[in-house]
Amino acid sequence: MCTAQHSRASKKLPGRATAGSSEAHPSQHCVPRLPSCLRDSGFELPRLRVAVFNAFSRVAPHPAASCCKVALTQTPWFFSQAVSRFLHIGSARKQHGHGKWLSMFAPVRVELLQVEDIWEGRLRRSTGPYSSGFDVFLVPGGSAQADWRTLESEGREAIHRFVQSGGGYCGICAGAFLAHRLRLLDALKKPAHQGKERTLSEGESGDELDEPQVAPHVPQAKASRDPFMVNVHFTKRGKRLLWTEGPGPPSGEDELHNGTVRMRYHNGPLLRVLKASPAEALCSMTSDATAALNGCAAVVMQNSGGGRVLAISPHPESTQDGLLLPQPGKERLRRVLQRAVLLAAAGPAAHSWLEAELHIPAKC
Repeated sequence: MCTAQHSRASKKLPGRATAGSSEAHPSQHCVPRLPSCLRDSGFELPRLRVAVFNAFSRVAPHPAASCCKVALTQTPWFFSQAVSRFLHIGSARKQHGHGKWLSMFAPVRVELLQVEDIWEGRLRRSTGPYSSGFDVFLVPGGSAQADWRTLESEGREAIHRFVQSGGGYCGICAGAFLAHRLRLLDALKKPAHQGKERTLSEGESGDELDEPQVAPHVPQAKASRDPFMVNVHFTKRGKRLLWTEGPGPPSGEDELHNGTVRMRYHNGPLLRVLKASPAEALCSMTSDATAALNGCAAVVMQNSGGGRVLAISPHPESTQDGLLLPQPGKERLRRVLQRAVLLAAAGPAAHSWLEAELHIPAKC
């Protein structure tokens, strides 16, 4: 394999595609279903390929990247109609005490991707069952500022091009910051005050953006470095897309009586979506710890070019009972990330039928 320096010197990436999406608001479309030739034939689709950005070395992966990989590959999946397209029916079993089926196998294949891999052109769309490309690029928590610098212009252009060509982008905390800074989420409310905007990434306080005019709205109050729990309130559509697992009662202790879900938060972006925006807030968050985030979006979805972006401010993949550590959390909450990845793969130029089937139980 050639070195990163040689690759960056010898390869000239084309200019970044124009930011923004010409797609209408997601809720205004009737989402297409899987083509009937595949629905009726029993044909199994190749599993989705997900690249998780690993800011550390291959020998010692970033803890946040490892946490996301556990959520996607070592956690049971809700056996929905969408998931069943990728897996044989024998891979599911019924969860004890609940009337839903879970799959012990994942409908995705996950690979940790280094910045050198991105420089060398490995972040590209999947073109078939044996393709080395990817369907979704997932950027976990960490430091948005460090990720921005590490990627350099070549890596940033590669990500932007991947999404515009139909790839999905799913960013958690720092990854959500990065999506906005890459202008993949270009319709969020701009700050009302003037001057340089301050942003916060996980474990840091007060990172400055080079482009304050495109920064997400973050109040200028000093933020705590410590994580805390927030209450996540789903919209009706957001609950169907990210949380509902077929008909039945609420999902046990993980869903409160008022329908909210508790998630770990560690200085993620405070995003606000304008009514006329092509972006869509799927849920909002509140907390007694700080009033600054009350009403801010917890998850934002937006089509961008041929692809789709999911920006997640809190950490469903690492929400635990009584602990606030960046480690794999409760299984039910990890499945929120699983659904977000499926939604990211459901862009207008990709697997758009996924959105209509990811909450419907498969017939077992």
